[in-house]
Amino acid sequence: RQGGKGMSRLKKIQQALSKAKLDAMILRVWESDNKNVLYLSGFSGSAAHLFISRKKAYIICDPRYWLRIAGEVREFKLVK
Repeated sequence: RQGGKGMSRLKKIQQALSKAKLDAMILRVWESDNKNVLYLSGFSGSAAHLFISRKKAYIICDPRYWLRIAGEVREFKLVK
């Protein structure tokens, strides 16, 4: 959980997907602008995609960042 209190950012997004009757969303780093990926996942690298469904969350990137993701990202499953 980011911030330590209450519902995580990921859980809030998943709740919003349910409320909007959406199955999932994809978020990606755009031109090395990682603000949104960092905010939701904690990943500070320059290349990643997030796939968030109502129940699951995945982070997708190339092998250069796998170790970094293991240390920075808690709520997303790494897709290798």
